[in-house]
Amino acid sequence: MLAIINKLVHDLGLTVIMAEHKLERVIHFVDRIVLVQGDGQVEIGLPQEIMNKSDINPPIVKVAKHLNLTELPLSVRELKRVTSKWQLPIKAIQRSAFRKSQPSVQVKDLSVDLSSKRVLNKVNLDFNTGEIISVMGRNGAGKSTLLRAIAGGLNQFAGEILINGSDASKLTGKDLVSLIGYVPQEPADLFFASSVKGECEHTDSQNGLVAGSTEEILTALSPSININSHPRDLSEGQKLVLALALVLVTNPKILILDEPTRGLDYRTKDQLTQILKDVALNSVTVILATHDVELVAELATRVVVIADGEIISDGETRDVLTSSPAFAPQVSKAFSSQNWLTVADVIFADIKEID
Repeated sequence: MLAIINKLVHDLGLTVIMAEHKLERVIHFVDRIVLVQGDGQVEIGLPQEIMNKSDINPPIVKVAKHLNLTELPLSVRELKRVTSKWQLPIKAIQRSAFRKSQPSVQVKDLSVDLSSKRVLNKVNLDFNTGEIISVMGRNGAGKSTLLRAIAGGLNQFAGEILINGSDASKLTGKDLVSLIGYVPQEPADLFFASSVKGECEHTDSQNGLVAGSTEEILTALSPSININSHPRDLSEGQKLVLALALVLVTNPKILILDEPTRGLDYRTKDQLTQILKDVALNSVTVILATHDVELVAELATRVVVIADGEIISDGETRDVLTSSPAFAPQVSKAFSSQNWLTVADVIFADIKEID
């Protein structure tokens, strides 16, 4: 889509103005950046000028700043050119091995047909306790359908889904709610009340919890949220945090999120990453469907790739992302001879310029 927009700009002379949080997607296309600060101040300038002043940076710019490059690269190609003669370590970075645990979700020969079309075809997967699994794939690959099936959102499918060893199709709605927390693509789909406080009170009441339980979790996740605000007036990040509070208060053993970073800025993504890591440490299985490879690189312990309803890759995050150009994060593309995924990997490697 961005390539098409770029072509229209050059061929037809169109002026395009876009709002975008994921700067890594657009920064090498744009001519100018309008930076809107949290206090309402606005600054307009060339991409390199704004990136030099701002702490809101895509991964390649963060790497360039760490390396003290005099000219900030705005694309992977530019960073590769600048660092092509730098001394890189021979030894690859190894991610800490994930300790094998018992599967909390088992998917056996799962097939799903929607509108006479096969969406999932004989899928077999185990999701283990404490794992953070990212399900990736193109639009229409079957990611959301897989998540909905696990969460109990599909009435008809072939195959078997076991939740903690029990047949999911035989579990009651109450059982599923206590075991699985599900945050859909639009967190607002979970909201019914006219205030944040009302949402928290409703969740406490519905689940037989002590009054104030949900609000306590929400405050811990995001102290700045105004509980008197209407839920639909919140920012995208605040809506997501509220949805997380509503599902985490029941202490689910499995947390499922569908495209959780849509509309989130870098700071909110960092907050989400830490929240989900903390959740997984409490022996919760975290499963998320996403196109956000930078999030996956920072967060996931394992990646499952789906294409046309079938599993085409399943493995440790570093192995899957570094072997697949379509899903490689910026750092992996810039330093393709290494197995690096994140800015932290580059910092840890302590690369140096050859004199």
